[in-house]
Amino acid sequence: MRDGEGRERRLRVLLTLNKVPGLGPARIRALRDAFGGLPAALRASSKEWTGVPGIGRGIADALAEARDRFDPSAEIERAESMGIDLLMEEDGGYPSLLREIHAPPPVLYVLGGLPGDFREAVAVVGTRRCSHYGRMQAEKLSGMLAGAGLAVVSGLARGIDTYAHRAALEAGGRTVAVLGSGLNRPYPPENAPLLERIAERGAVLSEFPLDATPQRSHFPRRNRIISGMSLGVVVVEAAKGSGSLITARWAAEQGREVFAVPGKIDSLRSSGTHALIKDGAKLVENVEDVLEEIAPQLADAAGRRDSATADRRPSRDPTLQAVWDALEAEPVGIDEIVEKTGLPASSVAGALFMLEMKHEVRPFPGRRFARR
Repeated sequence: MRDGEGRERRLRVLLTLNKVPGLGPARIRALRDAFGGLPAALRASSKEWTGVPGIGRGIADALAEARDRFDPSAEIERAESMGIDLLMEEDGGYPSLLREIHAPPPVLYVLGGLPGDFREAVAVVGTRRCSHYGRMQAEKLSGMLAGAGLAVVSGLARGIDTYAHRAALEAGGRTVAVLGSGLNRPYPPENAPLLERIAERGAVLSEFPLDATPQRSHFPRRNRIISGMSLGVVVVEAAKGSGSLITARWAAEQGREVFAVPGKIDSLRSSGTHALIKDGAKLVENVEDVLEEIAPQLADAAGRRDSATADRRPSRDPTLQAVWDALEAEPVGIDEIVEKTGLPASSVAGALFMLEMKHEVRPFPGRRFARR
């Protein structure tokens, strides 16, 4: 096993490379392959760097400046003082789904906590200038997904993203916000209180250095993380030029499910989601449309969990566990489960659907359920 000192040395190298504008995960991998490792790559000369495909003079000059002037140890100390974890691909806490995508982020700044094998998540994204209808759909879907035990992933942007995060929290669930800036420069600034709430119940993360400002080029990279760490992406409301469609394209390239909520046929805010549906995205009318599509992946994730622990309970998620505890060997109605748990009916319905997909409960006529 690699020792802690060796890990910190590798982390310092990665933080230095990650500081270089325009370098990015793919070029960092190219440097590693060209020089037989990242420490050797960082020791190379500018002339040697420019011999690597994709590394021009501008990036080489920026790399030399970062190597000479950037202090990665100070970045590590600042992160620790802010309660931020720094995760590399090799670390156990790194999201396993994200590790599977092409050129995953070499380092993640994480405020809050991610479950060990973070695989049960769905992204909910959409336009910043949403309609009342879009807000209602984002809140309904996010709340029920969170109530079913899934983490809701989004980008903390104004509009649909904000409503998705809030609804997940209000349902008592988990949510993850992915930033297009450093964690010390969250954007938009008015969402700072929401960011704190998210970190308490889930996580806020970024691949950018602590003081990185929000830039246009950062957001497509952020979007690939949103889709990459999720089983699927739900686009609630988006015009044809919306950045949410970039997230949907990333999802398709990464082999994730793509969902779209339809709107009025003459609504410009829904023109992008309608285009997605025409291209093969699954039309979403209710949360069951999402859960049914990702049921095989959820079953696989449940199997991984069961093989890793002797505790055979369906989930440690508080909502799922509360619903499970309210069930019996004989059928129990939803109203009785709501009364026993004190949970909203929508959360109970979502949790029951999730437990059914995991083959933990049996449905009976009259909206009644029993343990298997």
